[in-house]
Amino acid sequence: MIYHGEYGGYPMRTYVYTFRHPFVARFSRVSTRVYQVTLPKRLPHIFLATKSGTGTSLKTNFLSHFDDDQRIGLEGNFNKRFIVYTHRRTTTDALSILAPNVMATLLDRNKDFNVEIVGDQLFLYSPITYS
Repeated sequence: MIYHGEYGGYPMRTYVYTFRHPFVARFSRVSTRVYQVTLPKRLPHIFLATKSGTGTSLKTNFLSHFDDDQRIGLEGNFNKRFIVYTHRRTTTDALSILAPNVMATLLDRNKDFNVEIVGDQLFLYSPITYS
């Protein structure tokens, strides 16, 4: 089921993405809640993987798009909470997007979400745990 609406005046939708993970118990299904917001302009591809341990299956799936040398380091406590990837040709743009105020907001308000920007789409991925 997909829910549509607006967030801060921007179109958004939320849905559950389910895939079979090849490295977990006989290709078990992994589900992740996705929040998708359309941004006012296109931005470089950036993936911020949380180090909290949540969403590990999703990170493994998505990080296959990046090489280790596409990992960038940022200042302060940000590297303790997030691993940041971007394509080599867009590193400067990514660093300008992840300004100190943006990093502070992510540190203060983002506990377990992986964040990805692709073109004019912002994705927040939140793992779903079943008891």
